[in-house]
Amino acid sequence: MALTDTAVRHAKPRAKAYTLPDYDGLALFVNTKGAKSWHFRFSWADKQPRISLAPILKLVCGMHALCAMLPGR
Repeated sequence: MALTDTAVRHAKPRAKAYTLPDYDGLALFVNTKGAKSWHFRFSWADKQPRISLAPILKLVCGMHALCAMLPGR
């Protein structure tokens, strides 16, 4: 299920860092201090590396970054 802007804004820090999955490998990462960043996980050479896109707070920015990275979109 896709994250909403409200869900992103209301994501609070926990005792352990966590991710909220969004769409097609994109996820919101929230660390223990409450800092948020977008992470993108993809398959390459039988591995699933994860890259951090930036500490972006807007859902739309994360989706635009994902679309720019995916081939054919």
